[in-house]
Formats: sequence, structure tokens, C-alpha cells
Amino acid sequence: MPSRGNWDKIVWCVPKKSQIWLKNFKYCWAIISDTMISVDKRLDKNKDALEMLGYIETLPKQFEEGIKIAESVKPPEFDPENIIVGGMGGSAISGDILASLLFRRTQMPIHVNRSPFLPTFVGKKTLAFIMSYSGNTEETLKMYEEALKKGAYIVAISSGGKLQKLAKKHGHDHIPLPQGLPPRSAIGYMLVPVLLMLKMMKIYDPDVEINDAIHVMKELGNRIGRGVAEEKNEAKMLARMLYGKIPVIYGHTFYSSVARRWHTQFNENSKVLSWWGTIPEMLHNEVEGWAFDRNRGRLFVVLLRDKAEEERIKKYTDIFVEIMRRRKMKYYEVWCEGETYLGKIMYGIYFGDVVSIYLAVLRNLSPKDIPTIREVKDML
Repeated sequence: MPSRGNWDKIVWCVPKKSQIWLKNFKYCWAIISDTMISVDKRLDKNKDALEMLGYIETLPKQFEEGIKIAESVKPPEFDPENIIVGGMGGSAISGDILASLLFRRTQMPIHVNRSPFLPTFVGKKTLAFIMSYSGNTEETLKMYEEALKKGAYIVAISSGGKLQKLAKKHGHDHIPLPQGLPPRSAIGYMLVPVLLMLKMMKIYDPDVEINDAIHVMKELGNRIGRGVAEEKNEAKMLARMLYGKIPVIYGHTFYSSVARRWHTQFNENSKVLSWWGTIPEMLHNEVEGWAFDRNRGRLFVVLLRDKAEEERIKKYTDIFVEIMRRRKMKYYEVWCEGETYLGKIMYGIYFGDVVSIYLAVLRNLSPKDIPTIREVKDML
């Protein structure tokens, strides 16, 4: 059968009376084709997808090795008044997770910085984690220079590059990461040492949560991994639901880091546009667009939830679910599991990462290659 891209050319080559029939047949064939796609039938042919799945499968091991990396770092003798985590793209997600974890657990202000410029409050009482997996990200190197000028206590995190050289030159702590991974696939290596440095400084003790996250990811991997058949694999089934749609990810404030991660993984791995937001904030603005926008049929909502939601959060989310049901909107609820906050966050991140790879497989695309991002970097 003709590909979808050739249908419009065919339509205009026939008499007008036949064009309506051909257009209807085009849409019917598109629906039939979409129901025939299968992750299992395409996965083994996509070598980059298999490689990226391999990186995700190492996340529990990254957490375990991250503990060893932290043990090699000298405990900082510093009493901060605030914390910033500076990074771009996949290197910044660790800061989002840290902010979510500390949101209601400590009085220590924390700011995630995705700009070459630092906030005015940064100074000599600031603990600045400057993170770039490659060590060569232009914006992150600018953050380092600004933090240096402001006199912040700097901890640099990278697998090498200019950032490591700068830290050595100025006598700052540097946490070395294993090399050879896409930055977005090194989240365990980048997150765990930071958590354990906060433990050394008596700001937050993550031991129980790290162990829970490792257990949760191992269990989840057994349920949604590449070898689990499609009809029994929740991640593969969700990828099929998202095929041909624009994903929209929502979670309550605690899951904001997870929602952002799904969004960026859909961008980089699946090569699709998406957006994300938080509940209840979206009930004060975006919900109105959902109720009236005629394009909502092209969108698909993923809701990040857990069984231990506070009553207010549950009420807000259930209200949005009811709105979607009344408007016949397409949605799916992902119930994050775990005994701790970090366990639930990593459940959501692991799940979303896998879904984004399976969606790339359905689209016959490489989830590893990022040609447009490379093009941007070449132009800088």
C-alpha cells in the first residue's frame, strides 16, 4: 500500500468525484495500519533502541556504583544557607529530583538553574553543584565562572572535559563519572553522589530511599523489559496508545521532575513534541483549553499518580479525570510504586524512559541519535 506521505499526491491525480472516496480510504487505511504496528516485531531491528534500553536497565547498577563514587569524595566542610544545581538538558534532571525530594523535608532553599546566568542570591553561603556529563556544555561552564566570581562553594560533576580541568585549577571538589553514556542515560551516576554529599553535610539522609529506588527499578524492569511480551507489557501497550499522538504529561507538584523527564525523553528519544504541567496549577488555566480546543483529539494525557496521594491532591486529579471523561479525551494513569518518595520518583522515570524508547521503535527512529541537537551545537 502507498505510504501516508504519498496519498495527497495520488488524490490530486484523479477526477474530483473520486477524490472523496480516496481520502476516506486513506484515513481508513491509516487506522488499520496503526492497529497492526507492534513493538515486538520491530524492536530487534532497531539496534540503537536495544542499546538505549541497555542503559536504562543499568539504572539500578548506576545507583549502586553511585554510592561507591560518593565514598571516594572528601566530605565538604561547609554549612550552606542555600543550594543551586546548575546544568542543562539531561544533566539538570538530577536537580529537579533533588528539589522534589527536599520540597517538604528541609528548610534549605534549593534552586535548579538552566541558564548561563545565576540568581542574585548566589554568594559565599551557596552550595553550587555544577553538572555537565560531558564537562563541555557551554552554558554550564558559564555557570561555573559565575559561581566562582560570586564565591560559592562549588562541587563540579562530570565525566571529564573542561569542567574537570577548571575544578582542578581552582581547587574545587570534582565528582568523576564513568564515560561513554548519553548524558540523559547517566541519571543514576549524577544523582546518587549528590544525595550522599548532602548526607555528609547533615542536610538529608537518603540511605533508605536509595535502597528502595534500587529495588523498585529492578522489579519494574522485570515487568516492562524488552523480553516481556506486548500483551503483558504495560510500557509497550502505552507506547502503542501514544503512537501518532502528542503526549501531555501531568503530575502533582511532587511528580513535576518526573513529568518534565517524560517530556524531554519523548523529545529526544521518540522525536515527538510534547508538553508537561502540574496539578493543581493546570486546573487554573490549561483545563479551559482542554475543554474547548478542537485539536484535543490529537493529544494524549499521561497522569502520574500514586496510591498514597494526599486527599487534596487526589480530589484535584479526580476532578481532571472526570473532565476528561466528559469531553471523551484520551488519557492513561501511571501509578508510581515504592515505599519512599525517591522510589516512586524513580519508578516514574524508569517507566517513562522505557515508553519513550518503545515509541521510537514504533516510529522506526533511532532513540540514540540527536541530529538536530548536534546541529544546534555546531552553530554555537
